[in-house]
Amino acid sequence: MTTYRAAGAKKSLALCTTLLPLVAATLPGCMAEEHSDEDLASAAHLEPASTRYLLADRPRCGSHRVGPGLDAACAAESTTVDAGPIADVYGARIEPGRTYDVRLQPVGDHYEGTVWLTTYTGGEFNVYLGTPNIPFDIDNIEFGEITEDGPGTRAICSHWLPRLDGGCPDKFRGAYVFQPDPTIQYRLEFGPTDRQWVRVHLAQRSEAGFPGTDNYLPRRCENSDLPRTAEVCADASESTPIRAATLGGATPPTIIEGTNYGVRLPEVSGRGEGSVTFVPDDDGDYVMYLGGRAVWAAGIALAQDDMNVQLECDASLHLEHMTALTGGPCREYTRASILPGLIAGTPVRIDIGRLERQAFETRWLRMRIVKQPDAVETGP
Repeated sequence: MTTYRAAGAKKSLALCTTLLPLVAATLPGCMAEEHSDEDLASAAHLEPASTRYLLADRPRCGSHRVGPGLDAACAAESTTVDAGPIADVYGARIEPGRTYDVRLQPVGDHYEGTVWLTTYTGGEFNVYLGTPNIPFDIDNIEFGEITEDGPGTRAICSHWLPRLDGGCPDKFRGAYVFQPDPTIQYRLEFGPTDRQWVRVHLAQRSEAGFPGTDNYLPRRCENSDLPRTAEVCADASESTPIRAATLGGATPPTIIEGTNYGVRLPEVSGRGEGSVTFVPDDDGDYVMYLGGRAVWAAGIALAQDDMNVQLECDASLHLEHMTALTGGPCREYTRASILPGLIAGTPVRIDIGRLERQAFETRWLRMRIVKQPDAVETGP
């Protein structure tokens, strides 16, 4: 995570306008150069200044991760708030689901500032910005102290919104995705920049979201929900190895119905997380079986046609459960989840993680998806 200043300048000096292509004037002390909107970190005369970053510094999010919530952000009325100085722990308080025009504080010949919030729920949140390439950072506030590397402080990915279908480029032009801890206060930092205002909107992308929240908990699957478990376990000895894409990656690997896969998760900051794609052949409900050490603790988020899909039910397949279903243990698969109402031919993105290092020592998990028999009626 990096933000930039003119080489040899102190943090209080103005940023070069090459970082802010929407600004027409060239600031003192910076060389006038032209850069594309998405290649803002490439200027040779810039050097790191702090832990704040720009859109180009984070991996690119898939459109399905930043699209949901954008319509509501575009329609929301704005509230004006004054940011606090960067030197203070707290600035103005903001809330998810509302749009704010944040007035930054003048510091020398530039502007910067901070606001804070508590999300109260976990999952994935989108931070939409009207000034897309303003230096930005997320910190924790714990016991009145600022922590730069605590839970949820890493923006996972970013997206340049004007290229997204729909939206409102006159209001919001950039987005970050992050995964907050609902019990922690977060501080958003902006600047230094030559702009005094930044528009901000926080939207929760997924209630059941990755890595999961308490907002939505699927019911526990009953034995009657999983009639194909014995068949799946009897044919689980061999698997096809694949490597999951990094979360937010544009091209996750595609898995095929009825095939056992050994999925290798990328490691990010000591945790395993990744994405795969499944394309159903027919409309209807499907069951996803997962196996691996502590895979029951993995968060699962689904999206089809840019819409979130909530699990119908979820079950940890412990020995007693498996004995009732199959007559004995099934070591290959230890979790089953029903994916309801999938649409034939439309890709389903499956985000899995975040597994702590000790829970995925081999960085592999086993996966298989099967179609529910049409006659099965799920439920207790």
